[in-house]
Amino acid sequence: MADVAIAAIQQPVLELSEAWQVVLATVDSHSVERFESHREATILFKFTIIDTRE
Repeated sequence: MADVAIAAIQQPVLELSEAWQVVLATVDSHSVERFESHREATILFKFTIIDTRE
């Protein structure tokens, strides 16, 4: 799941050069809602983005 979240923020909305690295810091919260036909999960991730050239 973390790999999917990291891939999502690396899409063109947030373009990072090779000098930047995304690091998963924490999972702030999560919840699951149960419906008749399916379940939905909400996960709030906190990321740190670092400049690897510094």
